[in-house]
Amino acid sequence: MKQDAFIQRLRQALGSLPKRDIDEIVADYREYIGDALAAGRAEEDVIAALGDPEKLARELKAQANFRQWEERRSFGNLMRVVGSIAGLGLLHLILLVPFLLYMLVLTTGYVFFGALTVAGLVTLVAFGSHYVFGTPVPGVLPFGGGAAQVGAAGAAGATAGKGAADGTEARGGEIANTGASAPGVNVPGVAGGNVQITPDGRGGMNLSVTNGENAVSIVGGRITVDNGKQHVSVAAPTGFALGGIAFGYGLAMLPIGIVGLLVCIWLTRVTWRALVRYVRRRIDAVSAKLERGRVG
Repeated sequence: MKQDAFIQRLRQALGSLPKRDIDEIVADYREYIGDALAAGRAEEDVIAALGDPEKLARELKAQANFRQWEERRSFGNLMRVVGSIAGLGLLHLILLVPFLLYMLVLTTGYVFFGALTVAGLVTLVAFGSHYVFGTPVPGVLPFGGGAAQVGAAGAAGATAGKGAADGTEARGGEIANTGASAPGVNVPGVAGGNVQITPDGRGGMNLSVTNGENAVSIVGGRITVDNGKQHVSVAAPTGFALGGIAFGYGLAMLPIGIVGLLVCIWLTRVTWRALVRYVRRRIDAVSAKLERGRVG
């Protein structure tokens, strides 16, 4: 192979580098070949000693990317160096696959534990402000009310009846004292139905709806349905219990997310140091090989 053909193939293989770097490399090799010819060596022997121009270009690009990373140390520049090294041979390419899988797992860890931290923090802020300041919690509608609401409902029911859904007028409500700290409200409904609201003594309310043999009641977080033939009772957590459960989940998610993020950061630091050592060793090997080729 002649000098011009070698330089042309080398320039084409270096096409991904900046033009200034390509011109500098080409000028360096023209000078080297000229010095070898001036020393009396045959042109074909000099070109053959340099090896395949495409393989030489891959090694030179790895060196150039490494110099760029040394000037500006960033993760993107380091990954370009790793990609250049992987292109030097099949073994390096095979070693790159588990590294990419590891980076995928590490990135997934950042996303998962970051989301866990944010979710735990939002939950603690939402429910913590609810318990401390009494602000409403989105999505939680606890069934309950104080004696003041019951008394107000009783007074309103005693003065005027409420309209039913079908436009019929319900009879006036009456206050029913069940022995609790505050009286309840007994509102006769339509078609013989009856709605009874009584305080539960803990600041909440119990609700009972009856119509003949059919009855539905909500007492202490337990929903009971009875039609005279079948009886179904479901224990459901109250709004306070649901809030406590959510608060507990938030309290667990926040430290788990923070610890997971700290582990991911530690793994990133270890990976960065190991990757830098690996890249330096490979670039030193490439540089030594290029130097031996020139000396030879």
